[in-house]
Amino acid sequence: MGYLEFIQLLSITGTYTFNSIIILLFFMYSDRFREPRKSILKVFIYGCLICIPAFFANTILDSLWFYQTKVPEELIGSFLAPAFVEEALKFSVLYYVVYKMKDFNEPIDGIVYGVTVSLGFATLENIYYVFLVGYEDPPPGVTVSYTHLRAHETGRNRGCRLLGEKKR
Repeated sequence: MGYLEFIQLLSITGTYTFNSIIILLFFMYSDRFREPRKSILKVFIYGCLICIPAFFANTILDSLWFYQTKVPEELIGSFLAPAFVEEALKFSVLYYVVYKMKDFNEPIDGIVYGVTVSLGFATLENIYYVFLVGYEDPPPGVTVSYTHLRAHETGRNRGCRLLGEKKR
């Protein structure tokens, strides 16, 4: 890999990370009683870390669905295998880590921490996508990163708010 290719890869990866940070800052500063940055960072890192078991679980479920059923491959690869695994892992971080935190004390905190774990997951997944697909001019993943981040982030809002209300 040459110097220019490395710089291009770094800029694309930075674009994916920048999108997550902007969305995360919006939700952090929407909270009237702001959450500690240390807690937000911790949950974001947990969101990144659950990508690893999600990758292996998605691979296993994908192969099981593909060889055991006649369901179309597109449906398996985009919804059936990843949706269950990814959402269950994100919920486990929320329930087993965030729910026990003393800073988790109002309904909006459920949304803030839910979005944080989702964006951590989506950020690492997008970076993986760059390395998997590669980089072109224009990079196809930039469009994917915007829609992908929004899908991960908005999917958590309703359930996380309910979790926040339950804690109250």
